Amino acid sequence: LLSRFDFSLDHGIYDAREKDSCLEGLVAFGTPALPHIKKHLQNSTRIAWPIKALVKLAPETEVVDTLESCLDYGSVEFDQEVTDKNYDLLCYLREYRLEEGRSAKLIHFTKALDERVRYAAVEVLVEQGRPETVTELEHFLIDASAENTRIRQAMIAAYVTHQWPVVNQALVTPGSPLIPGILVGKNFHLIAQDIVH
Repeated sequence: LLSRFDFSLDHGIYDAREKDSCLEGLVAFGTPALPHIKKHLQNSTRIAWPIKALVKLAPETEVVDTLESCLDYGSVEFDQEVTDKNYDLLCYLREYRLEEGRSAKLIHFTKALDERVRYAAVEVLVEQGRPETVTELEHFLIDASAENTRIRQAMIAAYVTHQWPVVNQALVTPGSPLIPGILVGKNFHLIAQDIVH
């Protein structure tokens, strides 16, 4: 059943129906299917459907453990399938609360060559809401490079929304705009301002 998730038919409706049937079959096996699902997730780059089965059968902590264990921390720049898998896993992890040490490990992916992976890692870390971890990403607040535009915007939005102070105060100047419409307050909080044209 799991191997059916590794390919797609040209006809999308039939493909989805077959995969739905496989998913129902896996869920019907219950928890004895979990070791097989986990092994498949480790070895496959097509993970969306197996993750659906995992989520239906495993408690949340086991889901998080499994997703994190499938991340490849190695040098994957020249393997697009593994890069895509890391990206997908990070997108799924964004939906869960991670233990503190685990979220700190994900900082590794903010240095990936692939912008999507960097962005997804930042989103996961920001979603955790732990200032002590997010502080390590503050350099993105002033990163005006084209390849990190989305990351910078996400970081600025998080700092404005959560009212986190900028800890690395050497990065910003109070009373100065960080970008148009965002001012650095005297207490190093970022303040959204209305822009008058």
